[in-house]
Amino acid sequence: MLIGLQILGSTLQKAPVRRHRASHRMVAEFGSLLRSKRCTFAPYVRHISAFRTFMEPDHHHFDKIGKDLKRLTTLTGLMLDDMFHACAPWADFMCGFPEVTDVSIHFHLSGNSNCVLGMIHMLPSLRKLRITPISPVVFWTAKPPAPSIDIPPQYLTPPAHLHDITTGGTSARHILAWLKWYSRLPQINILELSPIPPEDVPQVTESLRLMGSTLRHLKLDWESLFMGNTVYQCASFIDILDLSFFKKIKSITIPQLNDDTQDAAAYEGLLKFILRISSPELESVRIHYPGAGYQLMDWAVVDRFFASPDFPRLRIVQVPPLLEYPEKLPRLHQLGLLNTKSSY
Repeated sequence: MLIGLQILGSTLQKAPVRRHRASHRMVAEFGSLLRSKRCTFAPYVRHISAFRTFMEPDHHHFDKIGKDLKRLTTLTGLMLDDMFHACAPWADFMCGFPEVTDVSIHFHLSGNSNCVLGMIHMLPSLRKLRITPISPVVFWTAKPPAPSIDIPPQYLTPPAHLHDITTGGTSARHILAWLKWYSRLPQINILELSPIPPEDVPQVTESLRLMGSTLRHLKLDWESLFMGNTVYQCASFIDILDLSFFKKIKSITIPQLNDDTQDAAAYEGLLKFILRISSPELESVRIHYPGAGYQLMDWAVVDRFFASPDFPRLRIVQVPPLLEYPEKLPRLHQLGLLNTKSSY
């Protein structure tokens, strides 16, 4: 059964002209196949990945196939890669996905974000959105965006059923501000947030406060952003977030400290961060490997805190698979709440 499909439209400047034409022709031929009465694979396609590594303004082969893609009535997943510099020519292409519910976009939002927001707007059935950078270097070395986004035009309203978002970097502020403008933040009940630039902290934290009574699942990823031997400056979730905002949170993933952290103050801050959780609806907590100095953490306090009657619905506290944890967290172990199986 065909469950995935890649549409390749590479137009690298240094590639042979023959290769350019082949790529374009492949996309056109795929459209012809979809229009054919002999097409047998259409009902089985679930996902499309569209790639374009360099684009020229006169290349419209993706536009032309949009109306044909509507024939893929079982299509639910879409991945778009490196399209930031050519959003406009994709308008007709984006009309080909009226039933898609799950989308991953792999580039950063900065500067004028309306073209990308417009692409997301054109997905009426969208429920789950991942918008991530091509690489840390791309969005961390990019020129910082303006302090606030322009008010988006009326036609850029967010999809009505969007409720699950993964974002970070410079994209987080744009996406959350867009949802805030249209009063859609309360409908987001699942949020995965990776590191953000320090200058974006005020806007992002304000948006998170507005989600305090409606957010159900929160995953905070890492406490730093690194690539190779370079660590990029980012805001610390431990310093900027107050988990007591989230009154009805059901699951939370605690961010990971740097692997080489052996600073007692850092672990004290992490502990205070955890102790701010106050939702009586909490069902699961996941604590990443907290760093090389994990023994500096006061695990006895963690044990008493989560074993207390303040969390009557708690079913699992997941920690890294270290042998000492049953001894460090005896109450949770006795209650059957402790999980040390690695899924990281």
